[in-house]
Parts: sequence; structure tokens; C-alpha cells
Amino acid sequence: MKNVFLFFRHKDDVDPQLERDFRSAYQEPSLRYVQLAFVLGLIGFAGFLVMDLIHHTVPAMPGVLLARIAICLLLLFGLAITTFKRDLVARHYTPIVNFYMFLGMLGAALLPMAVHGNRSTADVYWSINSSLTTGAIVIYGTSRLTARNTALIVLTGCFIGVGTALTLPTFDWYPFSRLVFHLTFVNLAAFSLRATVERHERSLFLLARENLSRNVYAKELEVARAQAEEGNEIKLRFLANMSHEFRTPMNGVMQTLELAGRTAGKELGDLIERARRSGQALLATLNSILEYTRWTQAGLVPKVTPVGLSDCIRQLVQRHETAATERT
Repeated sequence: MKNVFLFFRHKDDVDPQLERDFRSAYQEPSLRYVQLAFVLGLIGFAGFLVMDLIHHTVPAMPGVLLARIAICLLLLFGLAITTFKRDLVARHYTPIVNFYMFLGMLGAALLPMAVHGNRSTADVYWSINSSLTTGAIVIYGTSRLTARNTALIVLTGCFIGVGTALTLPTFDWYPFSRLVFHLTFVNLAAFSLRATVERHERSLFLLARENLSRNVYAKELEVARAQAEEGNEIKLRFLANMSHEFRTPMNGVMQTLELAGRTAGKELGDLIERARRSGQALLATLNSILEYTRWTQAGLVPKVTPVGLSDCIRQLVQRHETAATERT
């Protein structure tokens, strides 16, 4: 019953583009169901026509035989175009199916009175009831239109069929009430099942769309991670190459300072010694950069060695003593 109330509730939060995508996917396998509807319609209309011809049933209205033959031919034509012109039917699915579904329900609503209107009231009610019930089941089961569209077609046919029962010369309240109750029950049950199936398929469609979005997002993250790793690798190679380029001239500077320190006096020798220690600190920094680039390679185990903290502080003071003196 909840599905019936949801039918009348307007949904403002529905994304039109998403609804169109869902409807396109929902109607994709629909040609098989339309073909099944045409086959069932042919069996129903042609079967009852043959039975009436065999039993020499005299229609209550003239021209009914031609109308029944025309309906059978239209259904046969519909079956042919869905078989041989599938692309055409797929492009114009909604108007074609609306036309044939309404034609089937209209025939189911009008033919019982036109054929059996000269019989007893109970026979007419039974004929209308069985005809509309069969049509409702076939349309609800095979239509891939929206649930509202399908319900509109079926309910229109049922109202027309019930309206024809009111034109009988004698009105019998009991069979008429049974007819209305049965049709109401069949429509509620069929529509509830139809809406539940559609809502379930919509949830599956949304879940598949969400999974697809997640997969696309995961692929984008993987591409971004690969690009970041490639950029980091380029940066590390650049640091390693530049460290090697800096070390070569620094070694020359260090050797020159060492030679100059051997012949220099005491005051100049102290300055040269400070310059040599600063050069060694710069070489140590370059070596640290090289070590950092090696740490990024798998399998490298860092070595733990003792460090003389007093020597480090002394060298740091000597390295910046001259600059500090000038600023003071």
C-alpha cells in the first residue's frame, strides 16, 4: 500500500539527467518484454475470436468482427517491427508502447460489451472482469514505461470497461460491486509489485553508478600517485647529480686550502684552517644529500655511529666566529 501512496507523491529531489539515464538503462532489455506482450495479446484476442467463431457467437454490436481482426493485425504488425526494426522501436519506445498498450486496454474494455452485451448481466460482468484483469496483468508485467504511465493506461481502460457495465438495461449491484472490488484489488497488487520492482532496479542502477564513480576516482588517485612518485624520483635524481657536480670543485678548493695552509703564517694559517673546516662542512652537507637520495631506495639500512658533541659545537663556533665578531 505504501507504493500506492508514493505514486501520488511528487518527487522534487529527482535529478532529471539521472532519471533519463536510469530510464534508458531500464528500457534497454524492454524489446523482449514488448514482444512478449504482443504474443500474449495475439493469443488473447485471436484465441477468443476463434472460440467465438467456433461456437457461432453472435456479437451484440455490428462490425465487431472487423474490429477484432484489425486489433489482431495491429498486434501482429507490432510484433513484426519489434523483431525486424529493433533500432526504430528502441528510439521511439515510449510513443509506440503507449499506443499499443492503450489499444490493448481499450479493446479489453470495449469488446466484452460489444460481443456479449446481448447475454445475461452476470455473463457480461464476468467477461469484462476477466478481460480487464488479463489486460492489466499483461501490461503491468511487460511494460517498461514509468509506473505512473503504466497505471494511467490500465486505470483508463478499467474505468472505460466499468463504465460500459453501467449501460446495461438492468443493473445488478452485487456482481457490479464484485467487478469493481476485483479490479481495484488487481490494480493495487499489480501496481505495488510493479513500483517495487522499478524502485529496486533504480537502487541497483544508483549503486552501479556509485561504484563506477568510485572506480573512476580510484583510477584518478592512482594516476596522481604515480605522477607524484615520478616527480619525486626526478627530484631525487636531480639532487644526486647536483651533489656530485658540487663535490668535484669543492674537492679542488679543499686541496688548494690544504696546500696553502702548509706555507702560510700563523694568522693566515688560522684563517685558512677555518675556510678548510667550512669546506668540510659543505662537503658533509653534500654527502648528506647523497645519503638522503640513497635512503629512498629499498634495502638501505642506516648506520648508527657515535658523534662527539663537543667537537661539533667547537667547529660550529669557529665557523661563525668571524661573522659574529663583525656584527658586534
